[in-house]
Amino acid sequence: MNHPQRIMFVTRAVFVSGAEKALLHLLVGLKRRDHDVQVACGQDGDVRLLYAAQGIPTHILPLETTDVLRPWRFWRSVWQFRCTLRTAGTNILHTNDVPSCQAALLAARTLNVPRVCHVRFPETAKGLKWFLKYGVECLITVSESLRRELLSRTPEGLHEKIVAILDGIELQSARTEADRRTARSALGLRQDRLVFLFMGQFSPVKGVADLIRAAGLYMAQAGPPATFCLVGDDLRNAGAYRREMMELAKRASGGADMRFPGFQEDVSAWVAAADCVVVPSLVDPLGMTIMEAMTAGRMVIGSDVGGIPEMVSPGESGLLVPAGNPPAIAAAMMQAATDPGMRQRMERAAVDRARELFDLDKYVQRVEAVYRDLTVRAREPSLFGGA
Repeated sequence: MNHPQRIMFVTRAVFVSGAEKALLHLLVGLKRRDHDVQVACGQDGDVRLLYAAQGIPTHILPLETTDVLRPWRFWRSVWQFRCTLRTAGTNILHTNDVPSCQAALLAARTLNVPRVCHVRFPETAKGLKWFLKYGVECLITVSESLRRELLSRTPEGLHEKIVAILDGIELQSARTEADRRTARSALGLRQDRLVFLFMGQFSPVKGVADLIRAAGLYMAQAGPPATFCLVGDDLRNAGAYRREMMELAKRASGGADMRFPGFQEDVSAWVAAADCVVVPSLVDPLGMTIMEAMTAGRMVIGSDVGGIPEMVSPGESGLLVPAGNPPAIAAAMMQAATDPGMRQRMERAAVDRARELFDLDKYVQRVEAVYRDLTVRAREPSLFGGA
């Protein structure tokens, strides 16, 4: 039987993205297994509300980093965090990304609280050294690919502390054809067209421009009638990049039926409506979009980068294409459009692979194993002996 832990999670995110959704799944899974979980947020807003809506206690704390010009801000942050950890009786600190961790790591170290840092995106060697200057007992990467990349950038003293654990998600019943028709009716999508879906943050690294150009190539090849739905927004820059991509679609999509519905808090209907989910990322350690698509039984076309090949079995549960290659994306979409039997086989395989890789209970158990090891080792003086 697992011993319940008191865990303080930390995030300084200013808007809800895949990393914040991934943390929500972990919080729900840990809470279900009787752990006491709380979240410290760098500011009030949608991220804090996301967790508070699940009944998870939240705190608003300034998550400052060291600054030679204003050192008091950092030390005030450390002190406030230390008080919060002591009041909550925290015995595990878990930061949700590397930029969130500096003041929290130092505060926890002064209390001999074991520290875990999730690494969800590639960081430079210089950035890792700076953010982790106050030490950490375990780094969890979201894919084996990111773990290998991290090994090449971190000091050797950290190598044995790095473990790869794929994120988990609440599994659900695969979406049926009836679900697809219902979702399309609700979203105003035609029943007689294929639906290719992109969902996520609008940024250059997500390959949105490549998908738009691929849609133009698809149209030039006179593929079966299709609608391209690009769900999401550029929340970091008040929608600027989404508007730029809408302008690009007017010039480069070849007259394709392209929809830009903006940010959607609940994407389940869009996933249900889709025939294929396209993830054309240039960098992607692990895609929440892919997890949501495969769990729902939707074929995936993804870039052959980062953790995507660990999720999608090429030729079985989806197709992989070179990153930054619109002709390859267009060819994959054409293959999916003209072979409905392949799509159906891949939909079934996607559900099976999602159950194998992303089961939330299994994910939580792997994280619990990290916590158990650290709480045992916390009795050893050497645990907090360095980076």
